[in-house]
Amino acid sequence: MPIKYNNFKVLVPILIAASLVVAPEYSAAHNYKPTDGYVQSADVAIEIAEAVLKSIYGEKLIISERPFTATLTQEGVWIVKGSLKKNKKGGVAEIWISKDNGAIIKVTHEL
Repeated sequence: MPIKYNNFKVLVPILIAASLVVAPEYSAAHNYKPTDGYVQSADVAIEIAEAVLKSIYGEKLIISERPFTATLTQEGVWIVKGSLKKNKKGGVAEIWISKDNGAIIKVTHEL
């Protein structure tokens, strides 16, 4: 039986509320966080970026934009960009990833 949109309107807030009650107690006791953050290197940032970008723009396009470069800002954000092939017009994917917690801050694709 398919789940209807109206069911989600009721179910999602309940699930969110339940996770807020359980999550803090569990996560405080059982969470390891490296002092340098979860995304410690450019290689890790690029792996995360490619996985996220493939799910958005498709594997074929993202593979065509290799190699990717990752630059760490002073604010602790990895900016990962694809490469445009020589003599090719267009743009490349760009994604911003928090070094500290791995959160995706921004995703874009230049045209």
